[in-house]
Amino acid sequence: MLLNVVCHAEYYIIFLVFESNFGGDDRRVVLWDLEKSLDSSHKPPCMKGEHNSNIFCLAFDNSDRKIFSAGNDEQVIVHDLERGETLDVFQHDEAVYGISVEPDNDNVFASACDDGRILIWDIRESPSTEPFMLAGYISAFHAVTYNPVDPRLIATANSKEGIALWDIRKPRTCVQKLFKKNCFR
Repeated sequence: MLLNVVCHAEYYIIFLVFESNFGGDDRRVVLWDLEKSLDSSHKPPCMKGEHNSNIFCLAFDNSDRKIFSAGNDEQVIVHDLERGETLDVFQHDEAVYGISVEPDNDNVFASACDDGRILIWDIRESPSTEPFMLAGYISAFHAVTYNPVDPRLIATANSKEGIALWDIRKPRTCVQKLFKKNCFR
């Protein structure tokens, strides 16, 4: 059984993955308010946009207006938290294992992809606009996160290359690496 808890503001989103009707396997993003969920009559709000396959990761924006979801269906869906509507969909070439919203700019997010790329997207641009590629390896990236103090720095986890620190001002150049000798593709 996998338990993944994403905490933010008054919401807790919990993935319990052991049956097809729970968590990310049902392709929906459901917002659970733990205090209200104790009342059996409370129905948690569900985002209207659904994925075509399993959801692997979620990220809230910093203003608590949007939630980003991504997964096996090779897309990131941006949801409006208040209305539950889909704001946009950003297609990827492979599954997306990690997403992170830029701490100082709710319009920018990074995605960690199965195709070995870390991509930087701006939701003010058309989803068909080619994203900025920060990093590219042959092996999959499984996590990405912005530094909350200095958003120019991004930490990543790659299945073969290990943990790395990147500076968006120096694309495709690893600033610091843990556990591996070589930073380059």
